[in-house]
Amino acid sequence: MPEVRVNGVDLSYIDDGVGTPVVFVHGAWMDLRYWEPQRESVAAHHRFVAYTLRYHGTAPWPDDGKNYSAATHAADLAAFIHQLNAGPVHLVGLSLGGRLATLVALEHPNLLRSLSRTAPPRPVG
Repeated sequence: MPEVRVNGVDLSYIDDGVGTPVVFVHGAWMDLRYWEPQRESVAAHHRFVAYTLRYHGTAPWPDDGKNYSAATHAADLAAFIHQLNAGPVHLVGLSLGGRLATLVALEHPNLLRSLSRTAPPRPVG
């Protein structure tokens, strides 16, 4: 599985299909495999990209978890899109991934064509 290095960590990802990129961001307690049922259908018409957030999936943690935060994950997502030269993208986030996608949309609107969120957590505060 390919990996891309962002913010000092290697993130594994799947990149399938051609055309306008659609980047999928999984929720907590998941990894890129969550999006496998959608891959074939999306890749038939678009560039399907799904990655595994740091501290998720089966890879060893890069540290003791001290950097686990929405801000860290959002910075990784923005860097991931930049590193793949995939922007602007259609960004799809599930649960925690919806929160991260929203943070990226607010801080880096130039990276997005559209934003889709499914079951995003409630705002904090």
